Amino acid sequence: MKKSPDYYIGKYMSIEAKDVVWDFQDDNYNLGTALTYIMRAGKKPNNPITQDIVKAIHHLEMELENQIYLEELKDM
Repeated sequence: MKKSPDYYIGKYMSIEAKDVVWDFQDDNYNLGTALTYIMRAGKKPNNPITQDIVKAIHHLEMELENQIYLEELKDM
């Protein structure tokens, strides 16, 4: 099995980001992806922390729009 890059593995418990996402948000792509970007923020070589924060925010905004739309559908 291929080893994940270090920036996807937790510092103390050695838990991989994907395992956290699968445990908490396996049914929601945008929230899971945002979690992944937040967990690796500032750890990927040559990748500024701000870039990962912006990407996480983008996925959270997409999911917020989606949830608002779904709520509006329920109210119709």
